[in-house]
Amino acid sequence: MTATVWDLIIVLETFLPGSLSMEHGLYILVMVASLYPLLWLHLHQQTEPHQPHETAWLKSILFLLARAFRSEDQAAEAWLDDGIAMEYAQDLCRDLDVLYEYLGLDSSDHTKSFFPKPPALLCTS
Repeated sequence: MTATVWDLIIVLETFLPGSLSMEHGLYILVMVASLYPLLWLHLHQQTEPHQPHETAWLKSILFLLARAFRSEDQAAEAWLDDGIAMEYAQDLCRDLDVLYEYLGLDSSDHTKSFFPKPPALLCTS
């Protein structure tokens, strides 16, 4: 199913504070979309035996999201300290796989995916 503008509005209201600037909100959404390969690596590593629930891939995603939520100039009223940014990042990180599926950014259907399957390439020498 293709995500709609209404779906995007629901995501914005759920995961981002209302006092966040539009540019910063769009930056966070782009960051979320670009982190899918790291989530894919995390999910596949988790399926291997004797792997921790929180892999290094997931910790990297959480760190990058926390940095995305922080204000560049540190003067925005929305952020009092790093703790608030980390709370929002943890909430988003906890539901990241569901969010990708909800917005159609996961690669479950390669024909309609945000990250299409690369074409086959034949190399000869």
